[in-house]
Amino acid sequence: MRCSTGAGRLAVLVWACPFAGTASSSVSIDHAQVGCVVASGYPQFEARFDPSAEVARARLYFRASNTPNRYYVEMAPQAAAWRGTILKPRPDLERIDYYSEVTDRSFGLARAAEYAPRVARSKAEWGPDDLLATLLPRADVVVKGVAAAAPALPAGFAAQGLVSTVVGAAAGGVSAAVIAGGVAVAGGTAAVIVTTSGSDEPTTTTTTQPPSLTGHWVGNAPDGLLVLRTIPGLPNCNYQGDVQMDFVQSGTTLSGSGTGVLRVVSGGGPGCEHQDEPFPILVLAGSTDGTNV
Repeated sequence: MRCSTGAGRLAVLVWACPFAGTASSSVSIDHAQVGCVVASGYPQFEARFDPSAEVARARLYFRASNTPNRYYVEMAPQAAAWRGTILKPRPDLERIDYYSEVTDRSFGLARAAEYAPRVARSKAEWGPDDLLATLLPRADVVVKGVAAAAPALPAGFAAQGLVSTVVGAAAGGVSAAVIAGGVAVAGGTAAVIVTTSGSDEPTTTTTTQPPSLTGHWVGNAPDGLLVLRTIPGLPNCNYQGDVQMDFVQSGTTLSGSGTGVLRVVSGGGPGCEHQDEPFPILVLAGSTDGTNV
């Protein structure tokens, strides 16, 4: 398939849109619209955030167009820009939807416009008026699924180069469906379903791996794990918060960060009003023995 020409040619965007109910970000996004990606490698997308020193976290969200599940990769600073690398698209994929999102140090959120570049089988099919995504010949890609029920391997993409995928978790225990190093893990029992080199086609064998909590954790509530919060000085004022967390496990040590949304309040009076807004959890730290956190 030849990438289209003319439309959206090198449209540089300087725009940031805060999500409803979140604080407006102090960081602006400067992003050149990519019009074409090539299926022979790993597309790398670039954005500039200003001021870069205020960036706490940057993510690149993507999916095959006309599919329900979004995934994201963490973006990292390189020279004057931030870059995110996604999985190799399959040659039969027509388009990719993608956008970048940035969280500043005050937990304000900004999101760039979403684009849908075409997928070409080779550079020979690239339209000269389209901005071509940087193409990497090799990459180790860590992918996280937005929805708990998302498949471990994103639709329309090859398994080659996939290092790990967290596709969701539920409150109350280690029930995440995770691919780690090509291994799908659920409560310690694993089935090898992808390879990270050679053929793009999945293979299946059986092995056992200890569970890892690294990844994005959400719960059954609308926005995440359920926690209760009492306002200091107002003992009868109780909030119910839905929390989402990102864990990194090293050995038995856990660290990470999270955000929550206040949903329900009991009690009343000044300072104890109903709220429906995000609140930050700056640092999460703890340990795990493989069963308990």
